[in-house]
Amino acid sequence: MDAKFNKTAEQVVDHNIHNYIDNAALWFVNIIKKKIADNDEEGLTFTCMAAGTMLAFSFEAYLNVIGAKKLVLWNEWDDYDTKFNKVFQHLKIAPDWGRRPYSSVSAMKRLRDALAHGKPEKVAKSKDFVDKANGQKGKEIDMTADWQKLCTPDMVTHAYDDITEVWNDMQKTSGIDPMDLATQGELTVTTRDEFVPQSKPVASSPNIKRK
Repeated sequence: MDAKFNKTAEQVVDHNIHNYIDNAALWFVNIIKKKIADNDEEGLTFTCMAAGTMLAFSFEAYLNVIGAKKLVLWNEWDDYDTKFNKVFQHLKIAPDWGRRPYSSVSAMKRLRDALAHGKPEKVAKSKDFVDKANGQKGKEIDMTADWQKLCTPDMVTHAYDDITEVWNDMQKTSGIDPMDLATQGELTVTTRDEFVPQSKPVASSPNIKRK
């Protein structure tokens, strides 16, 4: 006789995506550092673009996780500035945007916006220079866009350190248990019927004569 046990598996997973986004930022930052050490400039700007974007994404994810766990009626669809103000007012942290580490938070946000909302832009500049018979100094065209100034190896690697510093301060000030900020899950298995026997049909014998 076969037996079957009817069981139910229930799981609860606490997805905290900021852990993955900031790890992605670190991945690209480490690539940048290795390229600089190896004097390898191939794809360096693209790697800085990826790192800077991940840094901006990670900071907004930090706002969302703190807000969701500490603020009532948190809305992750609020605009960035609204979320920032709500979280930092709750934490009683007053950022100084003119200095690191917060200037790096602002810089990576501007870089992210420039890349996310990419659009053509015409910029006119003028400058005075002294023309010399033996050179053309001052006549060169500066093709550097504003977003590219935020996308250098020094800027991005320093930004990673600064944003990590701000995040550590946010965690400490929030009082949230670090384990509650990790991605983790629980699995519970319960038995609904202790034992369910499976009956087998009895074969009939058509050759048996009944009186």
